[in-house]
Amino acid sequence: LGATGGNENQYETLSIYLYNYGWNLGHLGPAAAVAWAMLALLLIIAAANWFIGRFVRKSAV
Repeated sequence: LGATGGNENQYETLSIYLYNYGWNLGHLGPAAAVAWAMLALLLIIAAANWFIGRFVRKSAV
């Protein structure tokens, strides 16, 4: 598999795609936009996890 995502990039994750697109192909602008989208997705998932955890802790008391 290595760092390329396997044969014909079949196992390529979003972070590997971001690295290849930004650094190997030199498209840093679109790669930065993808990085911001990944950060936004991470923050949304973290907030959902926090709210669900709060709800579960309150209902268990």
